[in-house]
Amino acid sequence: MENEPAKQETEIEALARLVKAGFDRMDERFEKVDERFVAIDQRFTDVNKRIDGLSYRVGQLDAKLDEHRQESKAEHAALRAVVGGLSHTLTDHEERIKMLEGE
Repeated sequence: MENEPAKQETEIEALARLVKAGFDRMDERFEKVDERFVAIDQRFTDVNKRIDGLSYRVGQLDAKLDEHRQESKAEHAALRAVVGGLSHTLTDHEERIKMLEGE
């Protein structure tokens, strides 16, 4: 009977060591999972930076496109004014030529 308390103590110690080993393994696994989450978080951060860069570039292209549209509108209006002025001048010249020919 004296042997039994020592045996129980040994079994309890062995069980405690097993539980501790299990917790240690779980801690290692949680650390690996945590490292993976940190890596994934870094990837998301990198992707967000790239998206922000693309957004900035698209904004610049939109501004250039708007500027080009405005320039094209102004050039088209100027060209239209010149052509419109020429058409009136041509009409006036045609009328004068007809009047001169009729005389």
